[in-house]
Amino acid sequence: NGFMTVLRMPEREVIIQLPHSFMPQFNPQNSNLIAFGQVDETIGVKDQMIVRKSDIHVLDLRTGKHHPVPGANTKDRVENLPYWSPDGKSLAFIRTKPGQMWHGSAGTLDIATVPYNDGSGGIAQGLEGASENGKSNFLPVYSKDGRWIVFTQAPKGFFSQIRSDLWIVPAEGGKARRMDCNSTLSESWHRFSPDGRWMAFVTNREDVRRPHIYLSRFHTDTGTCEPGIQIPVVSGINAHTHAFSWTKRFDWLDDYDLSH
Repeated sequence: NGFMTVLRMPEREVIIQLPHSFMPQFNPQNSNLIAFGQVDETIGVKDQMIVRKSDIHVLDLRTGKHHPVPGANTKDRVENLPYWSPDGKSLAFIRTKPGQMWHGSAGTLDIATVPYNDGSGGIAQGLEGASENGKSNFLPVYSKDGRWIVFTQAPKGFFSQIRSDLWIVPAEGGKARRMDCNSTLSESWHRFSPDGRWMAFVTNREDVRRPHIYLSRFHTDTGTCEPGIQIPVVSGINAHTHAFSWTKRFDWLDDYDLSH
């Protein structure tokens, strides 16, 4: 059912632990705020996963309390996988159709956005180009300049690995298009580098059973990407990698003792 642990680094001091928490993400403008999906109940795993109830919450590390974001906590939808806009003022997230559960290999998902408004939330709007299209749209990620949202689109479900592609749409919504760095198999779990010039993503183009991480040059002026190349070390014949994240370089990271 998901379990979130927040650490103070490099001391690795546990600040807080929360059960039933999915996909936490720090606010890029305020590291005391963490958005996550608060899950009521999850059954099964991967393609058989069923989530009956979930809302978007924000945890404030200064108080240790978390609250739902109005507009992203509707009673008849499952809402999850939040992602902050670069200015920290809005959240993109996935949601089911009214009255539907979130199923790993069935149903469709839409992407919506909602203003944060210092916790007051607002009216969530389906993202044009990534909602109401008969597909499953998920994992919305803002480009670093806030101009674009890159998302994954699959025929159905969330873990339907037969085929999924990276698509891009203006952050305010509009015409979506399939990105050129896709293959004929599956691409997903994409993240931008801290400077916004590169996009890494997970693909099973080398082996359908072993996803690898690829890297692509991203051009934010046109919203296009170059053909991807495999990242050494974290990819290869025996690798099975996914759900990664970029990090800025910290002084303590170079000196950190990995023997523990």
